[in-house]
Amino acid sequence: MLNFNFLFFICNILFSLSKLTSTAYDTFKKLLRVEIEHRFTQLRQRFVKERKKVIQSQGRSGAGASYQIYTPQWDLYNDLMFLADTIKH
Repeated sequence: MLNFNFLFFICNILFSLSKLTSTAYDTFKKLLRVEIEHRFTQLRQRFVKERKKVIQSQGRSGAGASYQIYTPQWDLYNDLMFLADTIKH
């Protein structure tokens, strides 16, 4: 695991080495970007699973009213509803 502590402490002697600091910032941004992309993929996949449960629980029109619609308990479901238009059913 890389240690980027010196980037956040101006008084650290390593912070004053501009080439090292610049390289470390670039590396830190790349690692952070990969982590953010991974996390967003996980959120999207979870949303897709929850959305499928909701759609499947609604049944088909004319199927009768004997079904119970699934209500997601996931806190982020409503916040991620903007993804609903981009998902193929």
